[in-house]
Amino acid sequence: MSANPAPHWCVVTGAANGLGRDLTAGLLEDGWHVAALDVDAAGLADLAAGLADRDRLATHEVDVRDRDAVRETVRRVGGHGELRALLNNAGIISVAPLVEMSRSDWDDVIDVNVNGAFYVGQAVGARLVEESVPGRIINLGTISGKSPRPGRSSYCVSKAAVAMLTKMMAVELAPYGITVNTVSPGSAEGGVVWQNIERGHTTMEALVGGDLKRHRLGIPLGRLATSADVLGAVRYLLSDAAAHVTGDELRVDGGQGMF
Repeated sequence: MSANPAPHWCVVTGAANGLGRDLTAGLLEDGWHVAALDVDAAGLADLAAGLADRDRLATHEVDVRDRDAVRETVRRVGGHGELRALLNNAGIISVAPLVEMSRSDWDDVIDVNVNGAFYVGQAVGARLVEESVPGRIINLGTISGKSPRPGRSSYCVSKAAVAMLTKMMAVELAPYGITVNTVSPGSAEGGVVWQNIERGHTTMEALVGGDLKRHRLGIPLGRLATSADVLGAVRYLLSDAAAHVTGDELRVDGGQGMF
């Protein structure tokens, strides 16, 4: 009888809640082993408790801003040659007018969204190179990295930086057969969108139909993105069909980002 094949591990950051949680569940359904990283210990415990595939899940309480902790965590994922992919999803947002934005509103977002993405990408990239694994790295962006949104200076700038980080990583890791791409959702169900609607910052009609007063032209396909939509893009970039795709940005936005 032949031995069981070695497991393929994917690191997912920001895995405890929202989109990261849904993506983790989807990858487990696809047969991946997932190392779920998050600063939210209670959220990670709840994630594990709610999954039927938790035997292939390893949770790690780690702050992506802590470079040393990130390196140590990535070092402990799976065995030699088993780490195959990274889904760099961890991110936060602040909302404040430019002239009123506090230092923490700026620094915290840049630190998590840019520095955190770099630290995790660097650690995973280094391990893939060391172990000669032609892996896949996917950074989660947003169309706000291309199109400015009032009140979100730190967030928009951070996601623009992530798009360039993807290109830099793609260029430098290409000689090792490692692909690096960005998946950029538009306005999506749950999370920040629901919060902004509840706080009166926007309405569903304005998001989908457009609001010229806020320089927003709406979503041509007529609905918000779902976690399943984003998961479909991730699945493609992890598949053999995307073996020759690198340094690219795949928008999942119903046409919202074409304007």
